[in-house]
Amino acid sequence: MLETLGTLVANPILDLTLKIVGVAGLIVAVLAWKAATASVKATKAANITSLKMKAVDSTAAAERSFVSLQSNYQSVSAAWQEHINQHHAPMYSFRNKPDELERNAQVEREGANLMQKLEQNLDCLDQDGLERFIKEAQRTAIDIERLSFRLERPQSLRH
Repeated sequence: MLETLGTLVANPILDLTLKIVGVAGLIVAVLAWKAATASVKATKAANITSLKMKAVDSTAAAERSFVSLQSNYQSVSAAWQEHINQHHAPMYSFRNKPDELERNAQVEREGANLMQKLEQNLDCLDQDGLERFIKEAQRTAIDIERLSFRLERPQSLRH
């Protein structure tokens, strides 16, 4: 059997054919490697794009929460102004306002600060940074929603 294998290899046409097949196999392997690396890059790019879309959605949720907080703040402020005008107009001057008004303004400022802090962190480009940003944006939206519950409405006076 070894003798026949030796004569096969000694045959120059067969030797050339084996070399061509070997080179063709290497070329196919290189092409497969390039296709695999291109596929990995495309998958990473798709993941980054998906994360960027989630980051935009999370930021939009935080912005909606902040707009809701501002709307609630304006509503509560108007209720306070009406309350002051109806019940306490002589007692309150420009300098002498109920403490609740300042606390409500502070709550609104806290919401603005949370949004500003979130917007400053928007420049993350890598996958880990985007994942952290999404979590932070979701947490910010929840924190801003919680701030709305801290707004103090005027209590009606009962006689």
